[in-house]
Amino acid sequence: MNPFWTKEIECPICKNNFNAFMVRIEKIKLKSRDSDLMGRYEEINPNWYDVWVCPQCFYASFRLDFSKLTPKTIELLRESFPERKVLAKGSDFKKERNSYLALISYQLGASCYLLRKNCSDKVASLFTKAAWLARENKSYSLEKSFLEKAVKFYKKSYQEEDSSSVDQIMVAYLTGEMERRLGNYEESLKYLTLVIYNRNDSKNAEIKRLAQDQYFLVKDTIRKSKQPAATELFKNLKKIDFFTLLTEKDLLNLAENIGWKIVDKDQVIINEGEKGDSFFIIREGRVRVTIKKDEKEKEITALEKNNFFGEMSLLTGELRSATVVTLEECELLIINQEHFAGIILKNPSLAVRMSRILVERQGRLDQVKRKEVDSSEEKNCWNVFSLFLQIKDTFKF
Repeated sequence: MNPFWTKEIECPICKNNFNAFMVRIEKIKLKSRDSDLMGRYEEINPNWYDVWVCPQCFYASFRLDFSKLTPKTIELLRESFPERKVLAKGSDFKKERNSYLALISYQLGASCYLLRKNCSDKVASLFTKAAWLARENKSYSLEKSFLEKAVKFYKKSYQEEDSSSVDQIMVAYLTGEMERRLGNYEESLKYLTLVIYNRNDSKNAEIKRLAQDQYFLVKDTIRKSKQPAATELFKNLKKIDFFTLLTEKDLLNLAENIGWKIVDKDQVIINEGEKGDSFFIIREGRVRVTIKKDEKEKEITALEKNNFFGEMSLLTGELRSATVVTLEECELLIINQEHFAGIILKNPSLAVRMSRILVERQGRLDQVKRKEVDSSEEKNCWNVFSLFLQIKDTFKF
């Protein structure tokens, strides 16, 4: 069966009759769809035939708009025939299309829509299809150029055109996704957020789901782009008092293997009573440390840059003694038990220094809980040494 069917069309510009090609629905075999909605097809790409082109005057338009022209626009399109003839480059639109003819049809379509009113979304759509065509042919620099032009017209459409005639949710999503592909992440988040929080459109549930996926992808990309180099982390670790016992070689090794992440404001990092095998250093930001007392939350302290928390569970295997919540966006360094074990085994004196710090923190915690606290030096020696033995037992050194 012929994969195409044709329809006789009268050109509204030159009155020429021609046969427009259309792909039979049963011949369209979609394999997958990219995040900007570009379809990938097994055989015939129906996008190549989205634009009808008069083979005589090269007027071009999407099928549904082909005859929707005002007398003034028809006059402008007749006057612009010489320009279209140059763009057509002698192309024959009476035959089946290849990627080259598809590209020329998009270019002709864009030139015609630019002479029509309130058609920025259509121009953007044609640049989008040209970008898809470039991607299919692995012409990535050209894809970027077409995407930049598509974004320009999508934004114009979103800001200026009547929402009743334009699917603004779709326009905002495509703008956000294309900005992501272009590496303009803040602009991408702006438009994806418009989609996610739009409550006036219940028809685009799938687009909203895609917008949420891409939003979190962009956020993750931004966070990863902020990840500091090991040399920067090395400088941060040198500011932590108990790491001053380490050699520069050991400290650099730790910097190269340390975990890193950004946590949003008001997020729980660790929960009181949970198991834990890592501790955290605050590279940027502030956190609140709280405990439960009489079924209520009681704040112990707030920790800022170059402070650390979660070390007791890492060193002794005990359950988390407090809950830690971010007061603002925080950049954290994370050391797990497995990696820290190698450091402790090589530097047992580090365990003594950490034991002293832990005893001091435990004293403050006990005061909040109104336990009887003996802060004498003699008592502290017993506490430090007993904690040191717990750490030694945990790490087997």
